[in-house]
Amino acid sequence: MDTTASHIPLSPLDHALPGNYTCTVCYLPLKPDVSFSKAFEFLQEGLQRIFVQAGGQDSAKSAGFILGYDELRDSGFPIDTFDDAFLTWFPFFSDTNDGPDVFVAQANFLPGGGILAASMHHLASDGTALYTILKLWADHCNSLQSENSQQPEPPAPESPDRSLLDSIWAKEVKEKSMDNIDPETWTVFAAVIPANRVLKSAIFYISPANLAVLHSECDRERSRVSENDLVCALIWRSMPKARTGAARVSAGSDASKSDASKSDESAHLGMSFDARPNFGQSVPPSYLGNLAMLHHSRMPFSCLTAPETSISIVARIIRETANSITTAMLLDAYTLERGVLGYESLVFRPTGIDGSTTLISSLLMLPIYDASFGDFIFGNKGMPEAVRPLMGPLNCWTRIGFVLPRKTSGGVEFAVTLFDGELELLGEDKGFSKYAMLLC
Repeated sequence: MDTTASHIPLSPLDHALPGNYTCTVCYLPLKPDVSFSKAFEFLQEGLQRIFVQAGGQDSAKSAGFILGYDELRDSGFPIDTFDDAFLTWFPFFSDTNDGPDVFVAQANFLPGGGILAASMHHLASDGTALYTILKLWADHCNSLQSENSQQPEPPAPESPDRSLLDSIWAKEVKEKSMDNIDPETWTVFAAVIPANRVLKSAIFYISPANLAVLHSECDRERSRVSENDLVCALIWRSMPKARTGAARVSAGSDASKSDASKSDESAHLGMSFDARPNFGQSVPPSYLGNLAMLHHSRMPFSCLTAPETSISIVARIIRETANSITTAMLLDAYTLERGVLGYESLVFRPTGIDGSTTLISSLLMLPIYDASFGDFIFGNKGMPEAVRPLMGPLNCWTRIGFVLPRKTSGGVEFAVTLFDGELELLGEDKGFSKYAMLLC
């Protein structure tokens, strides 16, 4: 095996991200007669087929399970059943001066199934790239277990090329100066800062029937919006209502003063989006670098939370914002990023857990439930039964919601971060509970 190190320089967008790992866990049922070691061998061999050097290690944490896979399934695959450190051997943050691994993974087994945790270092790749690697890993595992020896199709040859964005920028951007670019263009880049209080994560579920109700109500208002717009609108409209309701209870006699101040604020939604389709035709969907950016929607807080403001109205605002993102704007943002004197001078825009900002990252269209790790070893045709983000460190940082990949049933799950009092008020919000139910 060739062990020569291959050095791939990062792009300006890669340097702009915090030095953390973005981790996803897949819940995979095991066939009844399959041992943990056998399943690990297939996962390890499948991964080795992707990377020049790969491997696994036995974990000292792997003994003493008191929970079975069926119990996890019955409880809805909660995010917080295990500490993040139990499912992963790598830290959330890593010192880039120590040369952290780009891709890290840990296979965890318990009676009846496995929990596969996989992560990409955020300076090297974004969430879309992680799902590209997960799908390729699944394809290789599936190939190992099938009679068809044909190798899975690899990512496009230019996928790991971090000079690709520079090439597109040099070709498409005529005016290279930063002087005439709107400073607000900086807002396509995201950031988070630590907080003293710790949020909790919850998973909600919207059934196919309730999604159909959302669509029909939107159609009556003649809104041309996507399903993703509707789900994100439901989250954005409901979370601030629960947040301010809980704050009002805590404020007591000062609540009226707090409400008056809040009504004058502008509620802010930052939504991450995959810029691969918009940055340039030369960018393949399998591009492995960072191309996740933000678009920003704003509404007066009093308007966003008003009973007469329908989900359709909020979804239209989100759609208008998304439609305003053009290739020219993305290239302008790249011009700004390239023009900084040093990447260490990039200051991330804070969000925190207080204030009127909500962040949403939608993974709805990522087809991870179509990825099969092979049905010789795993149940459910080798496909994950659930996909969850690891939220532990994020709960100390920022209010963020994840719209999870679409279920094979057509339903949609999403994860949000809340305090206990806010979760109770959210359940009492009929405009929310009409469509979404608390799963776990």
